[in-house]
Parts: sequence; structure tokens; C-alpha cells
Amino acid sequence: MRRRIIVSAVIILILALLQMSVLPWIPAVFLQPNLLLVFVVSTGFMRGRRSGIWMGFACGLVLDLFYGPGLGFHALLLMLIGYANGFLCKIFFDEDLKMPVILVSVSELFYGICFSIYTMLSGGHYSFWKYVRLAILPELISSVIFTFILYKIFFMINQRLSAYELEEQQSPWLRK
Repeated sequence: MRRRIIVSAVIILILALLQMSVLPWIPAVFLQPNLLLVFVVSTGFMRGRRSGIWMGFACGLVLDLFYGPGLGFHALLLMLIGYANGFLCKIFFDEDLKMPVILVSVSELFYGICFSIYTMLSGGHYSFWKYVRLAILPELISSVIFTFILYKIFFMINQRLSAYELEEQQSPWLRK
């Protein structure tokens, strides 16, 4: 369990650094993917509701610290997304990319609409449909593209951590 927490913290740190400092400077990546949302969706889908909530809170807190309009908004939103995707843990199939892509698409759409509603309610004056066309849809497309790459990596890490945890539970030296 301790190893999973450390690995997850390192993944969050790497994804946050990529999302906030590296990807904006790469000219080939003209769309800004939400890598932390992809991680939350993947974790919730592979590990369940509890892991989805905790990863959503951690990733949301990182986003709140660097992007957030207020502390807690991204954390609450990503916790909801992680929890909702955790319900689908029972239909998790190994290495099947269709379901994670669909979940990232729906989650990204929900995230973008909630963020635009929050911005409108806090005094932002803009056209909702223009925001959908210029911000939500490009971010959705780029997040889906990055899902094809990142989900395989997250799946491999999850398999190795699960195998390590199972081996640790079966070790005669660690039994109580």
C-alpha cells in the first residue's frame, strides 16, 4: 500500500509538470490535454471508487494550487469524476481501450461544462457555445489522444503494483 501511494505521488508530480510546464511549449501539441484527469479516470476505472476519490482529491488539489479559481473547486470536481468512474470498476477488462476512451471523453465533457458554469456564475461574461467550441472540444480531443498512450502505461504500473501487493500478502514472513 505504501508503495502504491509513493508511485501515485510520483505519477501525479510528473503529469502535473508535463501538463503545466512542458506541453504548453511544444509546438506540435497545440491542444492542451488534461493529463491529471486522464490519471483520475484511469485510477477510478482500474482500482474502484475509493482510489478514484483519493486520486481525484490529490490531482484536484494540485490543479487548484496552480490553476484554480479557488482552493477546492478542482479537487471536488475530480473527486466526483473519480468516484463516478470507480463504479465501473466491476466491468474492467484487461487492455481494452474502448471503455477508458469513452470514460475520459464523458469525464472531460463534464469537467469542461462544470468549469464553464462556475466561471459564468463567478462573473465571467462569455458565450457558452463559443467556450465549448474553443476550449472544451479541443481539450477533449487532446485528452482522448493522450489516453491511448497513458492508459497503457497506467495499466502496466497497476498490474505490477497489484502483483507486488499480492506477493506481499502471501509472504510467510509478513503474516500476522
